[in-house]
Amino acid sequence: MADWKKYSDSSEKPEYTPNSGDSGASKKLAWTFAGIMFVVAVLAIYFGVRSNKYQTLSSELSTELDQTKTQMQDELAVIQSAYDTQVVVNDDLTAEIETKVQEVEELQTRIKQARSQLASSKANTSEIKARLAQMEELKAALETDLLALQETNDSLTETNSTLTLALDESKMKVEQMSTEIASLNQQNEKLDRRLTLLAPAGFKADNFRIQVERRNDKLTSRARRADEIVVRFDLDNVPPEKQGARELYLTVTTLDGNPVKVLPVEQISVPAANEPLQISAADVEQIDLSSTQTVAMSFSPNKDLEAGEYNVFVYSDAGYLGATGFRLR
Repeated sequence: MADWKKYSDSSEKPEYTPNSGDSGASKKLAWTFAGIMFVVAVLAIYFGVRSNKYQTLSSELSTELDQTKTQMQDELAVIQSAYDTQVVVNDDLTAEIETKVQEVEELQTRIKQARSQLASSKANTSEIKARLAQMEELKAALETDLLALQETNDSLTETNSTLTLALDESKMKVEQMSTEIASLNQQNEKLDRRLTLLAPAGFKADNFRIQVERRNDKLTSRARRADEIVVRFDLDNVPPEKQGARELYLTVTTLDGNPVKVLPVEQISVPAANEPLQISAADVEQIDLSSTQTVAMSFSPNKDLEAGEYNVFVYSDAGYLGATGFRLR
């Protein structure tokens, strides 16, 4: 086509020389030019048709686009309105959420406090349960002790009745023994006066003190624990002729005057009015008498003494000095 344009637009016109060869070339060129024009016409028609179709399609697309744009603008307006509404709702929800968040925080704080109180309550409950268990155990122990106490009380009631009877019997025996002791005391007083008359030493032993000792030097009043009995007395207003080196004798009898068999004794003769008086001395002491002195004498049994009343008599080598009594349980 460029070549054709080159030939058609050229200002130079070749010199025409008619011959048979040029005639064939001209025909050929004419047919070529005609074919080209035909192709151009076909293409023009094709492109024209296509152009009209594209214009129609473009118009339709433009119309559809305008409709779509209008529809989208309307939808956008609706969405914008909905968005504005949602913004307002969102602001309200934001405020409400902040309130709810604050309420949730307060609720969490209250939950923590409640949990702490619950833990403390559980601890207190455990402690209370433990105390209740202890109280139940104590209650059971007290009930057991109460039953035992009631049994003991019943036993004590019976024992009390028995003791009351025994006490009444003992009172009767005591009254009887008191009568006997009074009688024996009267007899001892008579014996004391008789000894004073029969074997007067010329001075007397007064203010007797009896001390019953155990092996560990502790005092006792029980007969079976008595290991040594110490008798102390005062000798006052001793006449000058009775002063100096003297022997003192201690004798012990039961309340009725019988000798005590568990005491080691020494038989001694004591001066008397008519004839010497034979005594069983449980102790003999060498004393340098003066006008006034306190004397201590003692005796120890070979075996346990029996409970009861005992008499103690004191003599010197000049005669009878005095007597007293004591009781062992």
